[in-house]
Amino acid sequence: MSEQEITIRVGSRFERLLVLEMDNRNVTGETRWLCQCDCGTQKTVRAYNLKAGHTRSCGCLQRESATRHGMDKSPEYNAWHSLRSRCKNEKVEDAS
Repeated sequence: MSEQEITIRVGSRFERLLVLEMDNRNVTGETRWLCQCDCGTQKTVRAYNLKAGHTRSCGCLQRESATRHGMDKSPEYNAWHSLRSRCKNEKVEDAS
């Protein structure tokens, strides 16, 4: 289905966003919709971004998918973190 064929209506779902109503507060003339994310947050989204799939959530999807290595409690990570801290600290004198 092409982007032009997609119709946005109240109750339509785009990934995690449920369309609640058209947002008439827009002064630029582009169509915007008030949506509610599955997490409960409400967000106003441009119609183009909904149709094109650019906006899929309020931002919670990106926060959830942020990967972490899980090694932040290891001795190796602590040594690396301390090393970086010393390198970035301007008050630490050069050891060379």
